[in-house]
Amino acid sequence: MAGGVYSITNTVNGHRYIGSSVNITQRISNHKNGLKHGYHHNAHLQNAFKKYGESAFVFTPILYCDPENNLLFEQMCIDGLNHEYNKSNIAEAPTRGIRLSQEHKEKLSAIKKGNTNRRGTKTTDVGRKNIATGTKKAMQSQECRDKLSAAKLGCAAWNKGIPMSNETRIKLMNSHLGRIVSVETRAKMSAGRKGENGSKSKLTWIQVGEIRNSYTSKKISQRKLAVEFQVSQHSIWNIINNITWRVE
Repeated sequence: MAGGVYSITNTVNGHRYIGSSVNITQRISNHKNGLKHGYHHNAHLQNAFKKYGESAFVFTPILYCDPENNLLFEQMCIDGLNHEYNKSNIAEAPTRGIRLSQEHKEKLSAIKKGNTNRRGTKTTDVGRKNIATGTKKAMQSQECRDKLSAAKLGCAAWNKGIPMSNETRIKLMNSHLGRIVSVETRAKMSAGRKGENGSKSKLTWIQVGEIRNSYTSKKISQRKLAVEFQVSQHSIWNIINNITWRVE
């Protein structure tokens, strides 16, 4: 069983659907069955399949990765490749931006009545405020966020050992060309990187010195340093290579 990102491509017009799964083979099989029997969840893709025929579509894995990185890589592919058959540009929210009819909304409301799946879940004060104001932000407690952060400490880089074709690199690069960053945003980004005075800094210059010394003289691995100082391995790499906490 291999997970990762896959595509369904119309060879006639080049249109594509991009998705991800923990089991690509099974997921592609489900897509084929749904399209062949006319009950696929994506109406746009289903109509195209009906119009051009089964022979016009190619089902292909794009890349393989660990299950926890599926959505990350799917989003990268969505950002860098054409995806005319996807309903949304957001991998984590494939239905965001889709307008539902009043009839559909009423059906969904009727289905959810009496649902007790979230019974007993504690809502934070921030969460209550977001509900009242309609703000769409995460409502996890600080304890929950701390646990999620601790679970990711020392994890290997998400793209470690995974090759990327030159074509994909070029498309990803082109997708960011022309992006304008305001002066205010640039100032905030700059302030956030200025050593221990930065708003997001978790280290001090003394700790940075210890990290560099431990890596150079004691040969302690970046992974162990990340766990010891409670930062990501990528942060350790940046410090060692003088990218952040730069010494001129």
